[in-house]
Amino acid sequence: MAGIISPYPTIQQPSASDTSFTTGEGVFGRLLGSGSLQLTTQVVSFSYFTAQRTETVAYVTTFSNSTAMTGATYAGVGVYTVDSSGNLTQVATTGDVSSTIWANTFTTYATAFTASFTKVAGQRYAVGMLAVASGAPKVQAQAPAGGALTALPSIITSLAAQSTLPASVAVGSLGTTTYFQMPQAILSPTTTP
Repeated sequence: MAGIISPYPTIQQPSASDTSFTTGEGVFGRLLGSGSLQLTTQVVSFSYFTAQRTETVAYVTTFSNSTAMTGATYAGVGVYTVDSSGNLTQVATTGDVSSTIWANTFTTYATAFTASFTKVAGQRYAVGMLAVASGAPKVQAQAPAGGALTALPSIITSLAAQSTLPASVAVGSLGTTTYFQMPQAILSPTTTP
């Protein structure tokens, strides 16, 4: 059958690791994220990704969904490097931004880190979201394929009983996922990825 050309074009589907932002990079591709995750008060929800580009990061963009945060005493987002054993070390944090984040439904929040950092291509990172509130918010998220939840390297973990974002986390402290949505975050040099 050599030389036969198919009348049906081959269509390449967008990748879940699509990084086609002008600047910045999302935990997962920008064409995904139609789900939501109900954050649990005092539980850090971590999403993992491997950086595709090196750039300075000064902001994190997150997205609230159908439930706004109420009665917050702490809320923040942190970025952690992941070592070869799975231990996490914080490289950036927003600090406490409970008065300015996730207070409205279906809203985009571009939040500055307390200090910028250099995201390095090839490095594995975890983005942690924490809300300490009487009413924790729902954030934009995406459900990974079923087998991906337990496969290594981790893509979703959690850390319970936290009042602020920790500076480091030993892999043995991390819980296996108790939720099935991967929270979205975009790391970028400016407020607009």
